[in-house]
Amino acid sequence: MEQLVDLISDRMTECPYTNDNLPVNSFNEQLPQTNESWYKVPVLEEGRKALEEVNIKLGLAFGDWDLDFYTDLFKNKLKRNPTTVELFDCAQSNSEHSRHWFFRGKMIVDGVEQPQSLIRMIMDTQKYSNPNNTIKFSDNSSAIKGFKHVTIRPQAFDGPGTVYLQTVDTDLIYTAETHNMPTAVAPFSGATTGTGGRIRDVQGLGRGGIPIAGTAGYCVGALNIPVITGFVNSYGLTNSQGERDEYVKPIMFSGGMGIMESTMRQKIDPKR
Repeated sequence: MEQLVDLISDRMTECPYTNDNLPVNSFNEQLPQTNESWYKVPVLEEGRKALEEVNIKLGLAFGDWDLDFYTDLFKNKLKRNPTTVELFDCAQSNSEHSRHWFFRGKMIVDGVEQPQSLIRMIMDTQKYSNPNNTIKFSDNSSAIKGFKHVTIRPQAFDGPGTVYLQTVDTDLIYTAETHNMPTAVAPFSGATTGTGGRIRDVQGLGRGGIPIAGTAGYCVGALNIPVITGFVNSYGLTNSQGERDEYVKPIMFSGGMGIMESTMRQKIDPKR
């Protein structure tokens, strides 16, 4: 049994049930019995210490830079205490996933700062490619020039009414969402994250896009390719000692195609 478990299981997320760890009554994950209401974090009174405590309590993953930044923001600039809801939103909106801090960060090679970040190098390829982009590196998705066609348009948007034909210019949308874990160990939630994310990205482009179709692909471990150890272990490759220390975690790619009227490219600033 131990040999079988070592061969097919993922030690990061799975374990064999034995007499010592078998749940007695249920598979309850010991989640909180009740959801705590939001509250104000006393940054004005306690400073950074208050943020450090809520950071641990809520698992916000704030680093030193974040703690200093938000302490200064709420204590010195806004001059008010943040709520736990606001801090949770900051943790998501300002995360690496959303802001690409590493991708946009300074790149130093052999002690010399390079003139461009990784994201800038990628963006600059647009200078030498087909200039048909209408939205690039600035929204939930990208768009290119599409085509002119006839569509059905309602006369009224607040109730029943007649429709009419109108000729419009439409941009083509394509976006992609990738997902590592939990694609393998929790395929439904993993697929939901990828698929739901790219549907949202099409709909959220400009002032509203229309999803048409989706694509899905999976990248799994390459089992017999000898390479050096490192990040490649996530993909099923062997290390320099010939050891394969991974568990074939597939990476999921979800692509989304859609359309958007060209007049809807620009978002409008929110107003009270």
